[in-house]
Amino acid sequence: MKTLTTAFSQEKNKKTGISPVWILKCPFASGTIYLSDIAFTIAAWNGGITTKPWVKEWGKVDEDISGSLSLTKVSDFSVQVIIDPDASPHISGILANPSNNVESTDIELYLWFLGLDPATAPPNLMWSGNIMDYRFPDELTCRLDLVDHGVKLDRYIGTLLDTETYPRLDPADIGKMANIVMGDVENVPCHCICAGGATCLTADITATSPGPGGQIPVKDGSRFPSGNYRVKVGDEIILCNNSHDAYLTVAASGRGYDATVAAAHSADDPVVEHLAAYAYLVADNDTSIANNGVVSVTEVRVDGETVTDGVSVLLEGGIYAAQKAVVTLVHGPVDVSNYEVLSPFNVASASWSNGNSAIDGDESTAATTVSQYAGYLRVNFAPSVKRAAVVKQEVEAVLNVPVGAILTVADWAPSTITNTGGTVVRSFTKTGGARSDPIVFSSNSAVYTTSVFEVRPKKVFTYKVSPGASTAARSNVGDLVTVHAITASPATAHTPGKIVERLLYAYAGWPAEKFVSGAAGGGGNISHPSYVSGYTLSVLINEYRRLREWLSLIAFQSRSYFRFAAGKAYLIYRPDSLGSQRNITDAMIRMGGDFRTTLQMERSPLDEVINKINLKYNRDWSKFGDEAYGGIAKASDPSSMARYGEKERADLFSFGFVKSISMAESLRDFYLARYKDRKKIFTLEVFLDNMDLQFADGITLNPAGEVVCEIWKVNISPGSGMDMKNDTIQLLAKEY
Repeated sequence: MKTLTTAFSQEKNKKTGISPVWILKCPFASGTIYLSDIAFTIAAWNGGITTKPWVKEWGKVDEDISGSLSLTKVSDFSVQVIIDPDASPHISGILANPSNNVESTDIELYLWFLGLDPATAPPNLMWSGNIMDYRFPDELTCRLDLVDHGVKLDRYIGTLLDTETYPRLDPADIGKMANIVMGDVENVPCHCICAGGATCLTADITATSPGPGGQIPVKDGSRFPSGNYRVKVGDEIILCNNSHDAYLTVAASGRGYDATVAAAHSADDPVVEHLAAYAYLVADNDTSIANNGVVSVTEVRVDGETVTDGVSVLLEGGIYAAQKAVVTLVHGPVDVSNYEVLSPFNVASASWSNGNSAIDGDESTAATTVSQYAGYLRVNFAPSVKRAAVVKQEVEAVLNVPVGAILTVADWAPSTITNTGGTVVRSFTKTGGARSDPIVFSSNSAVYTTSVFEVRPKKVFTYKVSPGASTAARSNVGDLVTVHAITASPATAHTPGKIVERLLYAYAGWPAEKFVSGAAGGGGNISHPSYVSGYTLSVLINEYRRLREWLSLIAFQSRSYFRFAAGKAYLIYRPDSLGSQRNITDAMIRMGGDFRTTLQMERSPLDEVINKINLKYNRDWSKFGDEAYGGIAKASDPSSMARYGEKERADLFSFGFVKSISMAESLRDFYLARYKDRKKIFTLEVFLDNMDLQFADGITLNPAGEVVCEIWKVNISPGSGMDMKNDTIQLLAKEY
């Protein structure tokens, strides 16, 4: 309920002798004007004001309730104003003045009673909003159409990533929205803002050609820098100093750079930019706003695997993104899933002492050595015509190494095998290298018999760079980098109220002192949702949508209403049971012209009934669809199902901002209890003694059997002495 002074409350409750007046305050840049339907002066308010009697007809403050359960509540207002030919300027001139910015000027509607002392009972703010439009139905009248401050939320929020802001941006991230993180959010997918160029050779090159100043032929060199930079081809690093669509230019002493060895490379071999680190943007939060930045980043994952080596967290972004949270990762071979299988064959230039072949398909026959000088087993593999950089090679061997013997495998890991305890299968891996690399076994023992029974086909793991579709970061780090990000450190920072407060301030410029979060009903007690129910949210905004939509989702996922009223924004928590703040008696309800009461009743629509809920929560933001949710809270009401049939609204209950199972179950139970039955909906008209009622207040309707209802609409119709019309308030109230 609105808070009123004692004198104001006494005046509005009088049955006779009151003189209500309405004031429309218009603080235009050209000068503040106060409009009413009569002229009067209030000397001790706002420095002293005199109203202009330009209002021809007051319209109605109409609170429009959306049919969707998850949308915000808005209201509008209209008023007809006389174009006074003797005024300079008159209303049309004021509206036409471009400096007045009428669409963004906050217009306020006040109620006052003539005769009150404005020092102790000033005009009471009833509604506030902005001029949405104006029109001139004739040469003497102007109609103003206004809407509440919810219009400020119709702006899209977020930054769409582009190469003007981030020149080294991964092409796959162009046009995507940079994350806005609010709360404690796990698995936040990051965007690569320093990705490095990637392409492949269009022709073979040798270890010496091209040399310094020469051109490395590539399919697409457009994403490489024009200054000095390094590229990696196979195991060789090459320093370059220029780039072109079709080639990269080798710098002086560029071949075999960074202590690598110049080598020959073949057409289609990948060419990737070799950066000191690849940078990933975590969040685009405006860190100039207190408690709005990312304060910690942990649990860095690449393609689902946690990584710790080569990871740096820059909460201020450094050279990559000023005042933004950034993670950098150094390059390193990535274990990709694509591989090909190469068949082995024995090379006869050297053999085991007994002459047996290890490559005969029979694991019972062994090639055996009794001396390290007797020979070695060298296994080559079938050649491949495929072109792609080798990341890892893997070979399996069936062998037996007794105690006292050591089997050595050069350039592979493990490099030695001892005491296998019988015949076993061992895997050997090699990082990088070439497809033609053999595997060579030798023994140190002249006494003990070491056996290699079989060498199985080799798996060669590779990555392939497609021109224009990949980057050095994707090739050298991986496809998907996710982190655990936390914003704002105060204990209540992750509650719905605090998150809404920061979003309003950061992205709509709405001051914190004009935001209220609290509980409806219960005698009007104001209590933050976190203290009422222990709710916290994990909000990731990563789609380019209107702020109104995001605030609606946050409110719905915290069983709250979000709305503007009388110049303030409210997040109103919805309790399990609603306390009544006023009894509405028969005498308070206006009678119609036919001497019938204005109290009417209907039932809520059948399609609003919900008796089955599958509430999905604990979202993994690196995934999509149903598989993105790690938990589901289920409930249904058999009695409601028997009465109305099965009613489910699956589209409403994907709660991606909720992590806690206890919160998910609390939300599930609340919504099932609220919507499992059809409710009585009442409309009625009352007078100014109820002008302090507002949206979400609890009332008891005595004429309807003392049913407790929640107010959904408060439509105000200012009266007019000229038209002999009383001030009335139309209420729409719903059974709780």
